[in-house]
Amino acid sequence: MSNLKDELLRLLREDESFRMEVLRILGIMDVNVALSQLTDSVNKLTKSIEDLREEVRKLWEENHRIWEEISKLREENRKIWEEIQKMREDIRELREENHKIWEEIRKLREENQKIWEELRKLREENQRMWEEMGKLREENQKIWEEIHKLREENQKIWEEIKKLREEVNKLWEENHKIWEEIRKIWEEIHGLRKSHEDLTRIVKGVLKDLGGLSRTVGKLVEQNIRHYLPAWIRETYGITVDRVRRLKVNNIAEFDGYVETEDKVLLMEIKTTLRTRDIKDMTEKIEKYRAQAPSGKTIIPMIIYTIEGEGPEKLINTAKLHGIMLIKHYGEYEFELINQ
Repeated sequence: MSNLKDELLRLLREDESFRMEVLRILGIMDVNVALSQLTDSVNKLTKSIEDLREEVRKLWEENHRIWEEISKLREENRKIWEEIQKMREDIRELREENHKIWEEIRKLREENQKIWEELRKLREENQRMWEEMGKLREENQKIWEEIHKLREENQKIWEEIKKLREEVNKLWEENHKIWEEIRKIWEEIHGLRKSHEDLTRIVKGVLKDLGGLSRTVGKLVEQNIRHYLPAWIRETYGITVDRVRRLKVNNIAEFDGYVETEDKVLLMEIKTTLRTRDIKDMTEKIEKYRAQAPSGKTIIPMIIYTIEGEGPEKLINTAKLHGIMLIKHYGEYEFELINQ
């Protein structure tokens, strides 16, 4: 039996025509073709999603560059404000200087008042006082000239401030345009997100179809095992049955296969792909059945499957722990007890 199994496995691996004939007999060929087509469709959808992700990445990079430009503009604005602050400081100093000038003017006026008082007291010194007054007038003229120059300089400062304000207004206009561009980019991103959601719904629909196809394959495999299972039961246990019927236990448990004799009860689960959770589910159903099982009969639980969904050693250890037999179906009348 072992040599025959090894030879069959070798032929399945190495002989493609033999493998295709087995798939044709089992009725899986059309299923594989459909699965391949569906897989190609999913791959194309996946590539489309990856392309969308690349576009979104480029948009993020563009956003990053925009933020860098905004940061530079802010830095320029900061420098402009620093210059304005300096100009304000200069203006403050000019005001202080003007204040000092006015203080001098006030002092000059006070001095003039004293001079007039002296003129009233000392008329005999009239000529000398007029000469002094002439000097004061010349000095006053110089002061007014200085004041005029300060006003001209102040006017130039205000003109510079006006230019700076115009430049700042232009910067604000540029900032507004940048924000408009950012808003458009966000609108494009929202559009891409909607497209991504549509693609996600399509992929979910494809996955749902794949799930239905998987269930169809499972039913075909179960029917194939059911067809050959009575012969294996007859050979192993000496029990003659025409077919393996299902069993429902008061709507609390259901078994894919059920055979009862005078001294034993065979409880069977049929799986295309076997996983540890299937063994645990079988254990729970057996416990529910034991509460209503006929007394004096040996209960023999078993799971018949075709493919290991996990490591064989893990499956065997779990089955031994729960006292469940694992029967692997290789095709037609060939069954093998895995955990002897």
